[in-house]
Parts: sequence; structure tokens; C-alpha cells
Amino acid sequence: MADQSQQQLKRNNQPKFELSEKTVEKLFEVQKSELEVRSKEVDVRLREIDLRGKESANAAELASKGIEAGLKDRAEARNTSRSMQRDRLVFFGVVALLVTGCIVAAIVYNKEAIAQEIIKALILIFGGGAGGYAIGRSSTTKDTSVTRESTGQASKRRPVLPPRDSETD
Repeated sequence: MADQSQQQLKRNNQPKFELSEKTVEKLFEVQKSELEVRSKEVDVRLREIDLRGKESANAAELASKGIEAGLKDRAEARNTSRSMQRDRLVFFGVVALLVTGCIVAAIVYNKEAIAQEIIKALILIFGGGAGGYAIGRSSTTKDTSVTRESTGQASKRRPVLPPRDSETD
């Protein structure tokens, strides 16, 4: 009985089929090709990581160049605004000097009527400009939202009426 149980154990531990040399060689070839594929995948992943690093470096460089360009643009915008304001003030100063010179010349040559007309025209021009400016400023500071009531369009919904008393019916 002991012999039978030992033989049974040997049968259970032994493989039910044996591998031939061709099968073993094919397994080695398959494993070898699988290792080659994995090494190629690792190489591809390394290249991807390298490319991602280069992309992030390029993105950082592009961002810094964008910031520099923005700073330069803002500086140029400030300089342009400053020069436009200076040119505007110079122009109005020259015009004011010319008008003042005309008024003084009219008074010196005893043409007070012409001087009065020039002064009247200036008062009308500055008064109209100041009035237009005030109207423009007041319309921008007000709430510009337009409602149906302000445009004269009535609402299409019926008004909600209170419930009727049952005693009046």
C-alpha cells in the first residue's frame, strides 16, 4: 500500500506531457522577441519623455518671450499715449496763442467789434463743447440697461389679478 501511494504521488508530481526541444526553442524565441519588443517600447518611451521635456522647455521659453513682449508693448503704449497727449497740448497751446494774438491785434488796430465777435465765437464753441462733454459723461455714468417699460413696449403677459371674493358672485 505504501508503494502504491508513493507511485501515485510520483504520478501527480510528474508533468502529464513532456516538452520537446522544438517547443522549448520556440518558447525561447517568443520570449526573445517579446524582450526585443519591450526594449523597443522602453526606447520609444524614453524618446517621448525627452520630447516632453523639450516641449516644456519650449513652452517656458515661449511664455517668457510672451511676457517680455507684453511688457515691451505696454511700455510702447504708455510712450505713445504720453506723446499723443503732449502733441495735443502743444496744438491747443499754439491755437490759443494764435487766437489771443488775433484778439490783441484787433484791439491794437481799433477793431473792437472783430475782437468781440471772436470772443463771442469762442464762448459759443467752448460752451457747446462743455455742454456736449457734460451730456456725454452723464449718459455713460447712468445705468444703460434698457427695460421694456423704458422702451414703451408693454409686457405680453396678463397682469396677475387678486382672487375674487366668493361673496360678490
